[in-house]
Amino acid sequence: MNCRGQSYDNASNMSGIYLGLQTRIKTINPSADYVHCAAHSLNLVGSCAVESETEAVDFFSTLQELYNLFTMSTHRWEILVQRTNLRVKSVSQTRWSARHDAFYALEKEWSAIIDALEFIAESRDEKPTTRVGATEFQRKLQNLETAILVIVWNVILERFNAARKKLQESQADLSSVQIYNSLALFLQGMRHRQFSDYEEKAKTLSGVHDYYRYDTHRKKPEEFR
Repeated sequence: MNCRGQSYDNASNMSGIYLGLQTRIKTINPSADYVHCAAHSLNLVGSCAVESETEAVDFFSTLQELYNLFTMSTHRWEILVQRTNLRVKSVSQTRWSARHDAFYALEKEWSAIIDALEFIAESRDEKPTTRVGATEFQRKLQNLETAILVIVWNVILERFNAARKKLQESQADLSSVQIYNSLALFLQGMRHRQFSDYEEKAKTLSGVHDYYRYDTHRKKPEEFR
């Protein structure tokens, strides 16, 4: 009866207006109004944004497949452990903190992960399909486009993750909605930032200075469109 509000994700067993937990609580205490969880809503916005862009969908899938390559074998996982301090992470569909962990580990352990893939690709102890897969991942990581995606998404996900944590703090109140505005302004600022800044960081990360998929003489965009 002391409950003054309730907030969950939008799963029907929690938010359902007929049999959901929020309805069962309101039958006891009509004053306990329900609102959607702000942090979960933010996760949904991010997920929908990713799913609207083909390149992003492909890249997130590649990152998950890379995780699967190492984790589906204790032998391959040990190869990775011997070369890295941060391990590759799974790309969660809803937890953006996990996605940030995945991109952060990939950026920080870029060269070591490529080295592990090269070892697997050349190992006669692995199946041919595994060796081919490792070679393909190695090729994808050794191009400038992939490095740019890692740099840009790591910046975005780091800010998303920080916003999510703020929204879930026990001291959060209605004024926390300003976190949404701050995040929106940050992303708008990224769109107007010089593309060359991210490009140079990607070149430093990958050691690659030419584009793989497109004409290397094409005109570089000066800002995100």
